[in-house]
Amino acid sequence: MKNVLLLIVLNLALLHISCQKETKSSENNTQKTESEEGKERAESKKESRAEGEAFTRKKLKDSKDLVLGAWQLESVEGAELTDTEKSITIEFAKDGKFVQKAGEMSRKGSYEVSDDGKTITLKPEEAPEEKMNEVEVKNGKMTFKDGDRASVITLKKK
Repeated sequence: MKNVLLLIVLNLALLHISCQKETKSSENNTQKTESEEGKERAESKKESRAEGEAFTRKKLKDSKDLVLGAWQLESVEGAELTDTEKSITIEFAKDGKFVQKAGEMSRKGSYEVSDDGKTITLKPEEAPEEKMNEVEVKNGKMTFKDGDRASVITLKKK
């Protein structure tokens, strides 16, 4: 949701800047015909839209890149963690693969990050698909809700 609001604000700002450029341009050259001004306005809007789309693509790429690397379980809301649980790690690779370790056990598979960066779908080998919902990454920590559970899980960047 924050990403969507950020994109809306950015697009409005770009449109505002575009309108200011148009106003200055028409003030400086009062002899331009209406058709010339219309063409410039259309070109300016195209440029603003292209800049906004490029920013959107970069922002989505950045949100996916935020999960890359190794993460260690830090806490599960409402639960006391055992030493084995505290040793749980998951590593997300750029190629869409993950490895999860807990003590001597490990599993691997593939993962996908949703376009808005708020859901990570884990596809472990020989196990059912799992969802990490309401994902948020900031200050070296990742928080999410595991599947349908209401408890918040926090991982810290290793």
